[in-house]
Amino acid sequence: PLVSKGFRGWTSMPEFRSPLWWTLVSSVVGAVGFGVLTQPQLAVRFMSVKSGKELNRAVLSGGLFILVMTGGAFVVGALSNVLLYEATGKIAMKAAGGVNDLIIPMFITFYLPQWYGAIFMLAMLAAAMSTLSSQFHTMGTALGRDVCEQTFVKHGNSLKWSRIGILAVILISTLLAWLTKYLDGSDGIIAKGTIIFFEMTTSSFLVAYIGGLYLKKMPRLSAELSILFGTIVWFIWTFFISANAESLAICKLLTGKSSIVVGTSYASLAVVGTSIVGVIAALVGAIVGWIVDKKKCD
Repeated sequence: PLVSKGFRGWTSMPEFRSPLWWTLVSSVVGAVGFGVLTQPQLAVRFMSVKSGKELNRAVLSGGLFILVMTGGAFVVGALSNVLLYEATGKIAMKAAGGVNDLIIPMFITFYLPQWYGAIFMLAMLAAAMSTLSSQFHTMGTALGRDVCEQTFVKHGNSLKWSRIGILAVILISTLLAWLTKYLDGSDGIIAKGTIIFFEMTTSSFLVAYIGGLYLKKMPRLSAELSILFGTIVWFIWTFFISANAESLAICKLLTGKSSIVVGTSYASLAVVGTSIVGVIAALVGAIVGWIVDKKKCD
């Protein structure tokens, strides 16, 4: 019935290699799909598991959870066009006034009972608190232990430096949260911020993470260069080439152009997701590091 009403184009994949296809596959599906695997706080939790038995026990429940959460998100996002059109006479983006961050709240308002909104909000707050706790501990420990203690104080109190790092991260995060009131919410900042973060973690950690899990002897230099190459390419592509470069405005400030590829024959590169380019760069870095390490050993 949906196809007969003319909804085929709204619920099917875009044309292969079209700008919309690149945006959807490389930025949304690719960045989110791989980005969730490379979040630092999840990696820390994975490494804290006592043995492989606990991991095997979690495969079934974890697999079902990922299928329902991730699969449900993609299905709801696609069908929101159809359902909101029936309710408002407009497709999702137009019904939300051009602000994609308002699509799901509108979907909940139109199609779910009123009490569900409260449960949904509580679930979101619980998830946010859990993520914030893990992020604060991960970033704080990295700042206090790995940066401050290891770089400036070779033999310090690890617990003290970790606490100082966590406190500093909390204060910085609070300041950034307060500053968000000056941002333009109509630009879809939540969706863009999520994608940028996931692209960063994918570009930086995916190759080294997989190498550490599945390769018996991945050299340290290989992992370090993988993270370095991926991070540098992520930064350049995100702030100077990608479609998000205009919103971030750093390229505009330095070069006077929204993106360095605007108005050139390479303008189509803006729709290619940063995670794809970053992972390729990280893989190159890993290979270079492996070759250099092997020559040192020889």
